[in-house]
Amino acid sequence: MVMLIGLGLGMQVQVADAVTSPTGTEVSTVNDLAIANAIFDSGAARGANAADIPLTGTTDAADGAQIEARIVRADTGAEVHPWAVIATAAGGAWSGSFPAVQRSAYRLKAEVRVQGSAAAAGTMASDFMVGHVVVLIGQSEDARMFADKYDARTGGGAPLKGDWQSVPAFADDTARDSFFIATFGDAGEGETGSGTYEGNGIRAVSDMAPFTASVAHMANVVTRNAPGEKVLLINATQSGSSYVDLADDDDLDRNWNTSFADGVALVRSYGADVGVMMSSWTAAPSASGDGYRLRHYPLFTGMFAADDPSNPAGGTYVLDTDTATGENFDNLFWDLSGQNRAEAIFDAAVTRMAFHGPHRFEDNSGGTGGLIQQKQDTRISIRDWTRDAAVASIMLPKGPEIITYQNGSAANVNGEKVGVGDVAAVDWTDWSHPSDYSDDGLTARARHTGVAALYALGIGPSAAVNHEVPKFNRADWDASGAYVDLWYEASDGSTPAITTTRLARSEPPIPVTYNHRTEVAGFYINSEPAQRVEIVAGRVRVYPDGIAGAFDWSHTIFYGLGGASGIVQWPDDELDEIWKNLPIADVGFVGERLDGVAVEPMPLASDIANTLPAPIQFVTVAGSGPSFADPAGLGPNDGKLTFRVQVTPEAFGGGGQEILGQAGRVSLQRLNDGTMRVTLKDSTNTSLVGGTLSLAGIMPDNVFVDVVLALDLAGRRLRLFIDGVMTDDIQISASASGTLASNRSLNFFGSDSFGGAVGMLEVWKGYAPDGDTAALGAPYRRIAPDGAGGFVQTPGTSIWN
Repeated sequence: MVMLIGLGLGMQVQVADAVTSPTGTEVSTVNDLAIANAIFDSGAARGANAADIPLTGTTDAADGAQIEARIVRADTGAEVHPWAVIATAAGGAWSGSFPAVQRSAYRLKAEVRVQGSAAAAGTMASDFMVGHVVVLIGQSEDARMFADKYDARTGGGAPLKGDWQSVPAFADDTARDSFFIATFGDAGEGETGSGTYEGNGIRAVSDMAPFTASVAHMANVVTRNAPGEKVLLINATQSGSSYVDLADDDDLDRNWNTSFADGVALVRSYGADVGVMMSSWTAAPSASGDGYRLRHYPLFTGMFAADDPSNPAGGTYVLDTDTATGENFDNLFWDLSGQNRAEAIFDAAVTRMAFHGPHRFEDNSGGTGGLIQQKQDTRISIRDWTRDAAVASIMLPKGPEIITYQNGSAANVNGEKVGVGDVAAVDWTDWSHPSDYSDDGLTARARHTGVAALYALGIGPSAAVNHEVPKFNRADWDASGAYVDLWYEASDGSTPAITTTRLARSEPPIPVTYNHRTEVAGFYINSEPAQRVEIVAGRVRVYPDGIAGAFDWSHTIFYGLGGASGIVQWPDDELDEIWKNLPIADVGFVGERLDGVAVEPMPLASDIANTLPAPIQFVTVAGSGPSFADPAGLGPNDGKLTFRVQVTPEAFGGGGQEILGQAGRVSLQRLNDGTMRVTLKDSTNTSLVGGTLSLAGIMPDNVFVDVVLALDLAGRRLRLFIDGVMTDDIQISASASGTLASNRSLNFFGSDSFGGAVGMLEVWKGYAPDGDTAALGAPYRRIAPDGAGGFVQTPGTSIWN
């Protein structure tokens, strides 16, 4: 007889009655799995803990006999899951699956028997593990972690470099049997092993067999922070490649199968599958605006984004066709279109997606100067994507971005790499890649990749389990304007201490050669680097040094703009390791040279908004005004305009609020989520910017914002600035006339749609390319509070109404 018992997750199996009397001596054997070190994914990334183990074997029992199996520890034979009926004999063979095997710190085996037989159970000769299967995709920043060419450890590859990279000590033998890799050979990066996943097999990584120093560091972080968890990492990274190179069969730079799909096929060959795919792939695939999300949406979903302005809204992507921006995909990661196309490698019910990028990029590098706007755009694009409800079935919350490591290497006068601090170091080279001449370069990136893997899987410290990345989400603006405190508060109300790598290691301060070199790097006050930022009682304290007097209502604090590198003076900041001054938080992770998790760049403006009292403002009410329009047309012009509004907007229900513009030709609208939308037409009514959504330009509810919109038809630029920082730099279409409509009037708050408090409204018939309106002189029109609840217009010779 049998009875049913539950194994959790709504599953049941038949379990043999312990007192069933044997009726014969039939025997059964169980076949080995197809590969050594087989690991089954338990579904942790989707909140599960169950793996079905496919089993086959032979038997001399009659057809129809019930085959039972149980799962035992490989080392002791102790039962882990009890006997259960899994198959029926047929023609001397059987096949079935043992369901819902949970994760274990031990290697496991299956034992099988014929139900009711007194014969000894057959035991699987090989063993298997239940844990996690992760795919990492990317290009050279990640590929070098697996490359012998960049392995600079004692006894490792590249021995002429010196022993720059350490191999961490693993905790114990369990840790040494917990992290595994499957990789192919990227000849361009000199990877260890043969050229195929099948040829390399699945290998354990430990201090005794590190593969590379970087992989050993990654493994050590995972095993120390999630002891007993078994993890298989499939390396699907290849240097010099992009998503299109990977997924377009006509692109010969990278092969879908040999550099990716064959790795997935390897685990499927023994009946497992991938639990999560990870990516911080933002070098080659990076794009301006929301291009990262929109361009790659078809690859990840088989569909176009619903808000894609250049493709069928939410429509299905047709394989092997060019998108409006030129991407062509023959293969898909997932297909959410409902067509279940065979070209999609993953099943949304099984595999999840985890972004943990973009990683750091070096601002002001190579003599180009300035913050890297495109990487800032990509950062916001990825965050928007992870919050897109249409991809909720596959998308995990964004993981921690890899910021705190050495990108690039010091160089001598001949451009040859040397160590940081070497007397010959005078320059910086290879700044697109983590350094192989430091234990804080490639190995540090690997350590933080290990942290990101724990977040993706939802295992380890509570921060990873709860997918909570440290970020500045609390602020205290001192009432006197003397300082601003910023810190992170987790969902449980705890406030993990913030520090820096330099402070955590008790290293000497960075040389104070430049004003921006402060204890904590990466902060801006309005558009200028902060000059005094310190750690005070586990919080970041920003002082108003470098600005006139104290903080007031007009100041905004930013962290992690551009490439989030903290670099202002290049290469000097690189040579003095300013990255060690970026803020990190102690959220429970441990590991050699792992001092904390980087605080997320670009916190939400509403989380750290200025709370100091604003000057007297007047109020405009949605639906009744006041609104303002020039009674005269713009008149003769050279196609240049600059608007400035200082407002505290109220929440509203829907549609769009007209903030400023020229009737029917220029428009800046605020949508109900705070996003801004820009349209622009010239004097011939030709559309130059068609309803473009600002990527980073946000006007949050009940937060004071200072907005500048500057346009120049001849220069083909339209720029948007928020609180002194450029959020959008749009190259507009060429204008045949080069002028704006002379008979159309300038206006603020058209159609009385805007509601909120107003500090200042200004417009100039000129162009402020950097957002500095002071350089334009007196405005064509200024509308300001009169101090008595009303407003005054300057000049007063004509009244806008």
